[in-house]
Amino acid sequence: QKKSEATHKCPTCWHACGRCICHIIKPLDFTIDVSFIVYVHYSEYLSGGDDAKLMQLAAPDRTKLLVYGREGDDDILLSEVAKNPHGTFLLYPSATAISVDDFKALQARQSGTGTLVSSLTLIVLDATWARTRSMCRHFNKMLKLDIPHIQLQPTTLSVYARKQSQPDRICTLEAISLLLQELGEQQAVCDALVAAVRINNSALQAHVKLVAVMEECQRIQDATDEAFGREPQKRALSTGEGGSGSDHGRA
Repeated sequence: QKKSEATHKCPTCWHACGRCICHIIKPLDFTIDVSFIVYVHYSEYLSGGDDAKLMQLAAPDRTKLLVYGREGDDDILLSEVAKNPHGTFLLYPSATAISVDDFKALQARQSGTGTLVSSLTLIVLDATWARTRSMCRHFNKMLKLDIPHIQLQPTTLSVYARKQSQPDRICTLEAISLLLQELGEQQAVCDALVAAVRINNSALQAHVKLVAVMEECQRIQDATDEAFGREPQKRALSTGEGGSGSDHGRA
């Protein structure tokens, strides 16, 4: 079924081809040397409602997307961790998770310079809350990854289109944004990641005509461009309807 879905969807943003948002979300200019491994549950793979896949657009040269349960992807994950064993960490509120401040202190001790190690690798689990727990167990028992776990304390409500199971839960991209903010990334980058979630939300609106959806997506991106001091670009918007909007798999 996933292969059949792939023939009708953009391979990057996972929306129906007529509602592709890849041309709208631009790569961001990060000030922190950080790379991202998005470890997505196979049930979320190719879902238009997924948000972490947008890291492929926001940070295309820094992001690897791996699928939990796909042959060979665990080997790739282990290889990436081996490249940066002291700078790799998992964003997940496990029982052993530490705060960002504690992580900074740990990094300072490991680097020997009193600062963060020169390069960081962030792993995020992309799935529903219930599924991330089984993924975390897989990390600990099967992959035996001995890396720090970091937890956040969200202070704002999620902008995610899918209703969260608890009021203090946020989506994956919002969590990445909040973590980067605590690590010292510029605010414009953090805000742009949350804006990308809003763009993705707009693309899911099957009941709204495509041209209106694209105009709303572009409006959000234009505001992001202004925050970076970039001149918003005028683009010709497609008016052809694409797909039935059945991408609400995460509702």
